[in-house]
Amino acid sequence: MIKAMDIAVLESISQSEINGQYYDFHNDFECNRIALNDSTLSLFFVDRISGIQTVLKFNDVIITLMDFDISVVDSQKLTVDMLYRGRCKEANKLIEFTPDGKGYFYLDFIEGQKLEFWCVGFEVISFV
Repeated sequence: MIKAMDIAVLESISQSEINGQYYDFHNDFECNRIALNDSTLSLFFVDRISGIQTVLKFNDVIITLMDFDISVVDSQKLTVDMLYRGRCKEANKLIEFTPDGKGYFYLDFIEGQKLEFWCVGFEVISFV
């Protein structure tokens, strides 16, 4: 697992090297499912060329914002626009981490959907 505390603020995760493998979730993958099970947020992707399925799992998640306007979705797939660790404003202060090591993440899709959440980190699982 890649811990939130090990990710630089504003570093893009949508196009980055993760565990020695380059992933371009913006150009190469389509998100076809999002699931929240207990405190694990899973984004399910399919590689546009190879068809390989990849799951991006965020652990110990607390969702703070979810804006999913389904009327603008023309298909059953979403394209990641931005995914990065940022800061959250609480009590007029910018907070980077919670005391238990959670970082604040922003996820935007080109189609307009948005998620913001706290989590301790994430992992990538690919199925060949």
